[in-house]
Amino acid sequence: MTSANPMNNVSTPLTLQTVMSKIVSDYNSNFGTTNLPSLASLATKILYTSNNIYGIDSNFIVTVDQNYKFDSNDTDTSLKVTLTNNQGISKESLTYIFTKK
Repeated sequence: MTSANPMNNVSTPLTLQTVMSKIVSDYNSNFGTTNLPSLASLATKILYTSNNIYGIDSNFIVTVDQNYKFDSNDTDTSLKVTLTNNQGISKESLTYIFTKK
């Protein structure tokens, strides 16, 4: 008899992927417009939007690093976003680095 338990764990990584894909889609569609004029605006939208449009809920820890740099010469050109599952023992995470277009 085989166990279905591994399949029960699939939803969390897929949820992380779904949430991040919504953030990336919003960034790709709206960056540089009045809806999302800067990386700082994206950071604010991710962290402080009530009824979060991306699907972020209390199961997630969201880390936004506006000071992330590829090298020491970078100045406000990147934003590092990490989503971490706050449930269960595995604590899966997903990180994406947004850059100015």
